[in-house]
Amino acid sequence: MRSRSGLFDASVTVYFLFLLVFLISRTSNFTSPHDSMAYLEMLRTKNHLWHPHHLLYHELSYYWLHLWKGIFPRVDDYLLVESLSCVFGAGTIAIVFRFFRNRFDLPLLTSWVAAGIVAFSYGVWFYSINVEVYAPSIFFTIACLYQLTKKEWEAKAVWLTVIFHSLAILFHQMNILMAPVVIYKIFEQRKNIFVFKTIFWYAFSGIVLVGGTYLLAGRVGEGHYDFKSWMRWLEGYTATNEYWRPLTLKTPFLAATGFGHAIIGGHFIFNMGLDKLFGSLLRAHSLSDEYFLVKDMPKSKHRDLDFIVGQIDWPANPESAPHPEQHYENPCVKAPRPLSRSSARRQSAKFQRPRFHGEDLWRPGTCWGP
Repeated sequence: MRSRSGLFDASVTVYFLFLLVFLISRTSNFTSPHDSMAYLEMLRTKNHLWHPHHLLYHELSYYWLHLWKGIFPRVDDYLLVESLSCVFGAGTIAIVFRFFRNRFDLPLLTSWVAAGIVAFSYGVWFYSINVEVYAPSIFFTIACLYQLTKKEWEAKAVWLTVIFHSLAILFHQMNILMAPVVIYKIFEQRKNIFVFKTIFWYAFSGIVLVGGTYLLAGRVGEGHYDFKSWMRWLEGYTATNEYWRPLTLKTPFLAATGFGHAIIGGHFIFNMGLDKLFGSLLRAHSLSDEYFLVKDMPKSKHRDLDFIVGQIDWPANPESAPHPEQHYENPCVKAPRPLSRSSARRQSAKFQRPRFHGEDLWRPGTCWGP
């Protein structure tokens, strides 16, 4: 009994079990609410791999892809890239399991069930099997949080927190928002550590690790050698109105929608007929692209992928000469024959990035439009 209990109580057992689950359930579903296709194109062209908002993800994915492509040349690129998400996703669940066992002192079976609920929730499962930036970021965030919830801190806990938090920021810029939590924990542990000394080393190490990496990536990796150009690269989305939004009556609904993504996926909303409601709340990553693809089709065909794909005029859509300023393609989808009166008109494309112009990207012809 002891050996069995030890085996099932080991983090490595949890890790490899959920790694297997994630690997065998990798997805081929790349949809408009996600950036998977754009990321795969970046890996193919090796353009803009040092993305300021998730700095290390694309570079790591690029080398991960080419490492395993040499071993498994016949495996699709997207499956190899998704396996990287699987690796970090399984690591997240292993730490979650340790949370239940060590932080909450839950029984072994209860901890397994609780970890399984987290693993199979929409947000964790989907982003652990897809081409997305979040799995590494979540892993290092959870690892940092595990150290922050330790009752008694010592030097090792401090340095692990510094390293995990720095890596979390480098994999997704938004994780810098955990800094107040770390500082609070330092003050809480004032009986065990030197507060001001710890804050100094936390700040100094963060500046060196995070700031130094950003400096090198922007200058050497992306070629922004002057300060003004480097700052524009660093700002990224934050310079647009899609990042910072004023407080309005819609703010609580936007926040609730963001939290809801961990439980309810975009396709569930689409199938429930709530896409118009949520589409009016969200300016970016909406379901409108999927909605207009099927709006003129019989309702019974809305989920028939073979029927939908059959409507596309493939020879007319490939882009032989991509626009020089775009780093991923978003071509117009054209129907070989009009499906309704409303589908026989051409619409302008709207893009998040102001440098993209609809007339540059959409081909002349009959297009489906919203």
